[in-house]
Amino acid sequence: MSCVISLVNTKGGVGKSFLSVHLAVWLADAGHKVALLDADDQKTASKWLSGVADHAVEVTILEGGSEEAKAENLRKFINERKDSFDFVVVDTKGAAGLSTSAAVIKSDVACIPLQPSAADLWPIENALSTVRLSQEARAGQPKAFLVLNQTDDSDVLARDVRDLAEQFGVPMTKTNIKRLRAYRDAPGLRMVATRLTDKRGKPAADRLAELFTELLDGFLPVNKKVANG
Repeated sequence: MSCVISLVNTKGGVGKSFLSVHLAVWLADAGHKVALLDADDQKTASKWLSGVADHAVEVTILEGGSEEAKAENLRKFINERKDSFDFVVVDTKGAAGLSTSAAVIKSDVACIPLQPSAADLWPIENALSTVRLSQEARAGQPKAFLVLNQTDDSDVLARDVRDLAEQFGVPMTKTNIKRLRAYRDAPGLRMVATRLTDKRGKPAADRLAELFTELLDGFLPVNKKVANG
């Protein structure tokens, strides 16, 4: 059965495209059949993947002149194509809209990245309200997680944000995304950090693998879980 994962936040620049690209390639490198649906107006994920060598991700750019048309095209893509893949990753736009709501409603997992700032928590209520409505209508689906991005394990502000996040009633992943040069440089080098195996890069790859395994717990076949290195 196919699993649909949407990366959602109505605030831009929080790491949706970064996680979309790395998750899609990580899954494909593990032997899964993966589609990435780029529903972001900036098209960062599809542009990034166009320069990455030897990946097996099928990339589709969401078309449509209006939000209504985009939402309908997104629903149609997932309804008609999802069973052709093991995983469908949807990179949504950094603003509220019908296409983002449709992505959440059609998803099995909703990942909501944010940076360690109280200001980053305020805009996510739009995304969370859509998640809650979907969960009420679909017996708890999608599973939803907040993911801290661009932080450090010892970041005091990050701990404060974790405390504030409890007010939203959506769990935050135990694994965060650290502020690492390997992540910053990946797009410009036309690569993905999940493929790094050198001494400096492997911790970055392992951190992403840990996060993705946590997010997809229950959706990853045991015999196809990825081990880096």
